[in-house]
Amino acid sequence: MDRLRRIFLSSQRGLHGAVFALITATVLSQILALFRDRLLAGTFGIGDALDVYYAAFRIPDLVFVSVASLFSGAVIIPFLSERIDDREYATALLSSLVRAFLGLMAVVLAIIFVLMPLLAPLLAPGFEANQYEHLVLFARILLLSPLLLGLSGIFAGATQAYRHFVLFSLTPVLYNIGIIGGIVLLVPRMGVLGVVWGVIVGALLHVGIQIPVMVKHTLLRKSARVPVGAIMRTSIPRTIALSLTQLQVIVLTAFASLFSAGSIATFQFAFNLQSIPLSLIGVSYSLAAFPLLSVLWARAAHDDFLRDVRRAEGHVIVWSLLLTGLFIVLREHIVSVVLGVGAVATGDIALIAGTLSFFALSLVPQGLTLLYTRAFYAARHTAIPLVAGFAGVAVALTIAFTFAFGSTLPVAILAIAFSAGSFTTMVILMIMFRVRIGELSFASLWLHSVVATLVCAGITVYLIALYARFFDMKTIAGEFTGGLFAGLGGLLLAIVYMYCVRVQPVCELAAAIVRKWRHLQ
Repeated sequence: MDRLRRIFLSSQRGLHGAVFALITATVLSQILALFRDRLLAGTFGIGDALDVYYAAFRIPDLVFVSVASLFSGAVIIPFLSERIDDREYATALLSSLVRAFLGLMAVVLAIIFVLMPLLAPLLAPGFEANQYEHLVLFARILLLSPLLLGLSGIFAGATQAYRHFVLFSLTPVLYNIGIIGGIVLLVPRMGVLGVVWGVIVGALLHVGIQIPVMVKHTLLRKSARVPVGAIMRTSIPRTIALSLTQLQVIVLTAFASLFSAGSIATFQFAFNLQSIPLSLIGVSYSLAAFPLLSVLWARAAHDDFLRDVRRAEGHVIVWSLLLTGLFIVLREHIVSVVLGVGAVATGDIALIAGTLSFFALSLVPQGLTLLYTRAFYAARHTAIPLVAGFAGVAVALTIAFTFAFGSTLPVAILAIAFSAGSFTTMVILMIMFRVRIGELSFASLWLHSVVATLVCAGITVYLIALYARFFDMKTIAGEFTGGLFAGLGGLLLAIVYMYCVRVQPVCELAAAIVRKWRHLQ
């Protein structure tokens, strides 16, 4: 068995080992993200200050997905995987990509920096004049973030291709540490501007932690140029697809600016909270599977390719559905614990909680979309995710434009629109995967997962009521302990049910945990 097969084709252990590393770091990152959002909400409340702060991210984020993603790890990994042993090629490829990236970004950022005063009214048409002044300043500073994060994305291609998942998974941890540092150290003297500079510090840490991997594999040496046209052509459909998604968020944010003060912050806080389970499950499994899928497809191991997509898909469905049920049932407990502090009013908590429940409906579609998209990229079918993404965005914006205006809960409508668009994208990708590559999960997996989710939600509701009979749940500590007790109880019984009916992802994970435990002993 050759070196490539030894590295990549011990797939069951390789997938779960990588996922464990990613989930562990993701848990830490999301804890920091929750602490970050708690600090922001407690310091500024749900109002104009955070509306401006979150709106300022929209153009830098668009630059990141429309320019920096041309050079991202998702594009680089298939090319590196084909010649994983050729260090000279890897060095030349990364060196050429860095030069092309820096040249293109310098031009794009300079143009946007100048045009920012004209772009600001498009980002938030409901803002007042003084808010636009801060929006322009914040957005101009934040233009440094796509430059730094884009460079980090290039490095991440090598980091993941060489299976350094632990180091790669720490990048968002350091990013959040930078933002928290800005809130704690700079906000008392600079206000919201201190948070903006914290973002830049976090971006510097994001790229900096990956430099040791580049040095270890001698990938930062000066090297001859190699043509990158093939990579650019491959990445263009992916970049357009990502840009569509970001444009959707920009438009939804612009809609939110037309509603009452704090609507953008409400939308963003709920979106951030639903990103936690998405990062733990959907992102972790899709990232862990991608390098392996790229190698399998390059080596024409199509049966192994399909098997690994099915296995990762099963885990995404099972765990994402369970977390969907928990987030809907525990929505007010989650928001109260995370954001119920300082300047946040009770009405704001209820609104964010309701919005979160509608966002939670998209956890399975988003997670499967990430997985299918990377599977299509590994198979070099880059146009399919673009078509599916376009259809999803069209559905989301149509629903938002039709129903949000005039609604008594417009921000919740925006979340519903987002979830409907995510579901549309997932369905199209599933159909196209079956047509182009092969069958996906069995109906029995979906059936048992839905039943387990209902069991989890029902038991959680019962345990919350039981807990409230004996303990005070009107404090933050009571909300936390009661929600944790009920959620873990419901989750445990659902897992026991799925293990008894031999749901494969649950049995696989149990076996992986047993192997890990024996290894530690």
